Amino acid sequence: MIFAVMVVTINLFLKRTVLKRIRKIAKVVHQVSIGNLHVNLDKQKRDEIGDVAEAFYRMKSIFEIAMGMLSNTKP
Repeated sequence: MIFAVMVVTINLFLKRTVLKRIRKIAKVVHQVSIGNLHVNLDKQKRDEIGDVAEAFYRMKSIFEIAMGMLSNTKP
């Protein structure tokens, strides 16, 4: 019985922690999708979620460079 309570407690804690990090990334992704390129992600842990956040940050940086290049080529 005690083991089951511990498992449920640990599961809830991990789920909350992971979901909180994913929601933060989702908010930043949404802001960028509507054109706000001035948002940034906080430094993430070095795990799978952190890898996703880092990849998104690199993609956003490349997008910013491309947008800058396009704005310089307008007549």
